[in-house]
Amino acid sequence: MKLLLEFIKKPVVLIGIVIILGKFLGYFVDLLIAIKFGASRITDAFIAARAIPLRIESIISWALYSAYIPVYFAIKNKNKEDGLALFVSFSKVVFFWLLGVSFVLILGAEFILRFLVPGFDYQSLSLAVVLLRIMSFAILFGGVSAILQSVNTSHNSRIIASCSQPLNNFVVLFSVLFLAYFWGIYALAAGVLAGAFFKMAGQFVSFNHFRGISHFHSDSLVKSQISGILKSFIMIVVVLLVMESIMVITRIFASHYSGAISILNYGYIVIQAPLLVIEGLTFYLFYPIMVEHSISDNMKFRDTIIRFFHIMIFVLLPISVFVFLLSELISRVLFLHGKFNWLTADQTAQAIAFLSLGLTGLGIEAVSLRTAIVLKKTALYLCFLFLRLSINCALMFVLLKYLPPVIALSVSFSIALLLNALLLTYYFLGKVVEYKLNAEFFYHLLKIISITVISGLFVFILRYLFESLGLFDGFSRRIFSLLFIFLAAGAIYYFLSALFKSRELELLKSLFKIKPAPSQITELL
Repeated sequence: MKLLLEFIKKPVVLIGIVIILGKFLGYFVDLLIAIKFGASRITDAFIAARAIPLRIESIISWALYSAYIPVYFAIKNKNKEDGLALFVSFSKVVFFWLLGVSFVLILGAEFILRFLVPGFDYQSLSLAVVLLRIMSFAILFGGVSAILQSVNTSHNSRIIASCSQPLNNFVVLFSVLFLAYFWGIYALAAGVLAGAFFKMAGQFVSFNHFRGISHFHSDSLVKSQISGILKSFIMIVVVLLVMESIMVITRIFASHYSGAISILNYGYIVIQAPLLVIEGLTFYLFYPIMVEHSISDNMKFRDTIIRFFHIMIFVLLPISVFVFLLSELISRVLFLHGKFNWLTADQTAQAIAFLSLGLTGLGIEAVSLRTAIVLKKTALYLCFLFLRLSINCALMFVLLKYLPPVIALSVSFSIALLLNALLLTYYFLGKVVEYKLNAEFFYHLLKIISITVISGLFVFILRYLFESLGLFDGFSRRIFSLLFIFLAAGAIYYFLSALFKSRELELLKSLFKIKPAPSQITELL
């Protein structure tokens, strides 16, 4: 018990638990929405409306966090007064700009939705407009929260910073469970707005980093730093907007098919789960360390990036195979309830299966993007994104002629993603951190693929064995089968990795030894 408590107290474990809890609450919310409203025009209207403030808030928050930390981290270590001056001045700029964005969203809601979901009928569009206007100020609360999270992270209050999303999802869950019975779909919109507010308010729990500073002044140095942050912020926003435009275009195509937006949304949510946990850990625990390495030691920074690249492949490749093989079971466990029927559950399984093929590509893109941000190479990274967008659009036009909509849109997404990941690895990482796809890399890749194939074969056999025994009949049996097969496959993959002495496994295990002190983390990495 003592060893277990010591293990749980480790920062990487605590933050991991918080992030998983937040994702679990988020998926539980989407599950309840699917049960109550199914894959219908009402659900499509809510998802289309929620996607706009949610994605804008996510892009702005992500960009603010990424652009603000390097500058704040350097300034506050030299002078706390200058750190406070930067925080106050930049927070004012962010607040008034995001207040304006929220009002623009309210006034232009109908025009924006007509453009993004042209296939909606009048009733669906009208409902989506009202829902969007209710949720618009979530952008303001989310952006301010990002600044507060940046400060908390820089002062080692990383667990508090990572708690923002679980708190947000808990408030939304409350609205689904208790308010939806009275207000219907409008309760969900109100819950999104309230969740964003509490996400911001929760960051003040440990916000005492400027205690003891009685006065400060905003001088030209601080103003110049704000200008630098804004330039970096704008560049990151452009990159994220191009990334988001891929899903926006997918939704435009999907809006012409009833329920397709919901089905693709649920499929994308499922396949993102493991990546978002890894990204969350990188965001709150390792990103400040990456920034420190880029300033103090280029070789350590290069080694850190390469190791994270290998971990992404090592973790996400088997998960993508397991999810592909178990997509039907996953869909039935998560979505075959309430107004979801067998047809929509099977279509969601197709979306999960074919979207999962691109999961490793998403991980490689995540590593490459953080590298680009830290080294200020976002313009180069942007070129690869435009190429991915072009490939994705071309594939959608072609495949929609020959395949069902859900399959065509999912396959287009994954193929474009994998091609872009290959180019990023060969050209982007090769140029920026001088990473070479040499014989050693292909040897380790072949080892991971071999272990994955053996583990995948094990999943395939177990799936058909359990199905023949009737263990896919009924919710409790399905969830038992899903958990057992995943755990068994994970155990086989771990055993084989240890047997073949995979270096990625050793690195992954070493992350759990990380202690809070940055110097100790630096030594490990």
